[in-house]
Parts: sequence; structure tokens; C-alpha cells
Amino acid sequence: MNGLLRRFGIDRLEDRARAAFHQGRLDEAAALYEQLVARPASAKVWFNYGLVHKFRHDWEPARDAFLKVTELEPGQFEGNFNLGIVATGLRDWKTARSAWLALDFIVEGGNGPPVADFGPAPIR
Repeated sequence: MNGLLRRFGIDRLEDRARAAFHQGRLDEAAALYEQLVARPASAKVWFNYGLVHKFRHDWEPARDAFLKVTELEPGQFEGNFNLGIVATGLRDWKTARSAWLALDFIVEGGNGPPVADFGPAPIR
């Protein structure tokens, strides 16, 4: 019974964190997700924690969260994609290259910035 109550409490905490994120209360969402990742957490929870930090422009914690996602689920597209974006923004070329290669993107450039022809793309 104690495990069931604990799981219910974690589920409620996750619901609150997700609601705060979707309502744009990013500081509150970050604090709630911080509590969730302090325990053994799923790739989904780590991914949402990474998104919160990405939207807050907290790049290092976002990278660390997406690294955890790719550790828990190595082939997860969204985790690798966001890791590639954040690591590229941080100029963490080794991590960025690893994330892009996990998605089968062909990247060159040795140890420096990845070089690839992605065709025309809008910049935002």
C-alpha cells in the first residue's frame, strides 16, 4: 500500500509539473521537475525537465537532462534531436556530433563544429 501511495504522489507531482510547464510557469515547472528527477525517473520525465530548461535558456541543465534521456533510451529521436540543438548552441561539438550521428545525420568537421548540408532551412 505504501508503494501505491508513493506512486500516486509522484504522479500528482508530475501532473502539476506538466501543468505548470504548459501554462508557461517555467520556474515552478523547473522546481517541480527537480523534485521528480531527484528520484529514479523515466526518460519522459527527464525529457520534460530538459524542455523546461531549454525554454528557460538554461542550456547546461537542458543538455544534462537530454543526455540522461539518451542514456535511458538511446534511440529516442526527440531526446537526441534536442540534445543536438542544445549541445550545438553550447558549442559542445563532441556531444552535438554524437547526437546528430545517433539520428543518422551525416556530419563532418572532425573535432570542431559539425559540417553538413541540410539544404535550405528557415532560421529562427
